[in-house]
Amino acid sequence: MNRLVLISVSILLAGCTHVDRNAPQSRELEPIESGYTYHSPEYHSNVRIVLFDKAGSVGPGVFELLITPAFTPEVLLAVVKEGRGYKAIVLRPERQIWGYSGDLSKLSVSRSEKALPNKLAERASRLWTRMLLRTKYQERDLRFTDMTSYCFFTWIRGWGTLGGGTVRYNSPRPSLLAALGESLIAFVGATAKDEDQITAEAQVWMDQLESALNKDRSPSQRSEETAAEGAVRKYSEEVEQERLLEEQRWSEHSQGHDDHVKDMRENAVRFGPSGYWNAQGEYRPYPLPPGVPP
Repeated sequence: MNRLVLISVSILLAGCTHVDRNAPQSRELEPIESGYTYHSPEYHSNVRIVLFDKAGSVGPGVFELLITPAFTPEVLLAVVKEGRGYKAIVLRPERQIWGYSGDLSKLSVSRSEKALPNKLAERASRLWTRMLLRTKYQERDLRFTDMTSYCFFTWIRGWGTLGGGTVRYNSPRPSLLAALGESLIAFVGATAKDEDQITAEAQVWMDQLESALNKDRSPSQRSEETAAEGAVRKYSEEVEQERLLEEQRWSEHSQGHDDHVKDMRENAVRFGPSGYWNAQGEYRPYPLPPGVPP
């Protein structure tokens, strides 16, 4: 992540609060409180250092879920674009970051990752975005208790980092998104024989969530979702074009390198400290190693 996005995530993380079990039911994600006002911003900064910094770079199709239990270590799910596909990364610290007073650089973090089916990752990404676009303030009980919080993030070029949080049991639509996130985490740790079942469970959560979102989608929400999807799609296309151009550049460089080596082996008549002369009297520098960019 670049520095601005890291700062955004740090500020967003600071609002992953625990709310009272008797709070009114919320149909949407709630905005995440700013680190400028939250009582323990150092914790969220530590979460960023220990987990988010290790999750990979931002880009199209990237979305994240941070789960912060009350008494057990945190979990970060990050789904990132990799080539033409997607990869899910799950990070877990050895000990809970909350209350940890040791050297963060020595806190062991387990990392698991697995390729995700493209259709599953892309549909989940769209639902992540749709839910985050509906994030809004609402009345709630501000008496805090120790409960598990779920914080959702995505990044869209031109929009920035979107973030919203919830506690699963008290939020109908957010609870479906949390269940989807937990299914993706389970998929990463699953054996091959269990992947189909977990994928089917994830599809059920996505079907239910999509149906719930479509029931009361207003024209303005539809317009905003379309604009966000268009921004993601455009950036994805640009990234793919850059990737193809890079592949072509390396292919041409590799071919040029092979031709250069062949010329040196077959035509070199005199060698110097940094190059050689061929039979035609032309001086040519020694070819760069194959892994060195042109």
